[in-house]
Amino acid sequence: MKSNKTKDKNIITNQTNKNESGKIKKFFRGFIPKHVSNKVVVDVYDVLRVFQHASRKDFSKNYEYNRNGFAQHKSDIKQKLGFIEDQNCYTDMKYGKHSIRFCGCEIIATYNALYSIHGYNPIAFTDMIREYESDGMVLSGSFGTSPKAIRYFLERHGYRTEFTTKLSKFDEVASRSDSLILTIYNDGSNIMKAVHTVNVSKANGKYIAHNVYGNGVVAGPFDSMIALMQGINNGRSKEISLIGVSV
Repeated sequence: MKSNKTKDKNIITNQTNKNESGKIKKFFRGFIPKHVSNKVVVDVYDVLRVFQHASRKDFSKNYEYNRNGFAQHKSDIKQKLGFIEDQNCYTDMKYGKHSIRFCGCEIIATYNALYSIHGYNPIAFTDMIREYESDGMVLSGSFGTSPKAIRYFLERHGYRTEFTTKLSKFDEVASRSDSLILTIYNDGSNIMKAVHTVNVSKANGKYIAHNVYGNGVVAGPFDSMIALMQGINNGRSKEISLIGVSV
């Protein structure tokens, strides 16, 4: 029979091992957001986009499926003043091998940005999906869409853009833009909480973030982009990139 001292020692050792394991996991979860520059992250995404484009995978069968699915959401979009705010409900539409719910935030951000500029959308949501599947998607949708691909998409369709990966430049870019597309880590200390992209619209000098949580609720208004970054996800988010969009 083990003595109480031996048992206590084993308990302490096990707890120490758990604590060390927790620290290691925390380090690796936070390594990319904290130690890999935003520029490198964006460039890696774009290299993966190039490989995806070169693979010539055919997702054309998604188009009709998505047209039927999108028809079910039009009344909800109208109720949300023309914006898509409820990504969590888009299990009935596909992007590559996955659902829009899982990996469609960049397309939703594009759709919302153009709506915020025009008050209507000059490009159908299903057409956006098809174009991004052709060039923009990363790992068949597993990693969503390259941030640079959003810029390429907008410029192909005649919009002017600015692009930055520096938080210190966010308000400067925002002041010159009609609408914004923001890519963030949901949690700057935990890469496992994933990356998210949202549209930030402008109204009366304020900034409003759309589809931040995918539950139909907008975030804002905020006085600045810095205030917005501090206000969403309880201040845990970390910037990756910002695209300014103008006509």
